[in-house]
Formats: sequence, structure tokens, C-alpha cells
Amino acid sequence: MLWKEYRNNILSKIESSICKDDLDKIEMIISEFDKKDSNSMKFRYPLNKNDFLTRSLDKPYFDLKNFKNIIDEVIIFFNEQSLMITNYQELKNQSLDNINWE
Repeated sequence: MLWKEYRNNILSKIESSICKDDLDKIEMIISEFDKKDSNSMKFRYPLNKNDFLTRSLDKPYFDLKNFKNIIDEVIIFFNEQSLMITNYQELKNQSLDNINWE
């Protein structure tokens, strides 16, 4: 899973201050999505491809407000990760420039 690769091999090298509980929560959300829809098809397509009378998801209805709130949390988390990686890369490049300049 790409998440585990990121968490264990990348994030640990660039930022150690992120709360473990936050990472566990994101991992739990990702795992739940993976269990329900490992191919990323069910949430995109509400009906089965070969049987248009059968819904893709087990439950025909779910709490859309809760879904939105959870997705918003995930989006915020990954936006922060993107900024953090960008900052890390900029610092790394500056350090390399300083070394090469001397």
C-alpha cells in the first residue's frame, strides 16, 4: 500500500513531529476505503458495470455529511503533507547550493 511506504520510509525521514494518532487515523480511513473499494470504482460508479440494476456499494445510502467531513480531514492532512515535502525539498536544495557555492 502506498500509504505505508510514505508513512514508514518517507515521512519518517523528513518529519518526526507529526502525532502518531493523526497518522493512525489517516491510515484507518485509507484502510476503510480500501476494504470497501480497493479498485476505486464503487464510489465513482454507483451501479455495477455488467448489471445496471445492482448497486456498487453494499449499502444504497450512507451519511453524506459524515463522508464529506472525513474526506475534508484527509484533504487537509495531505495538503499539509504536500507543503511539508515542498519545504523540505527547498531546504535541501538550498543546503546543496550552499555546499556547492563554497
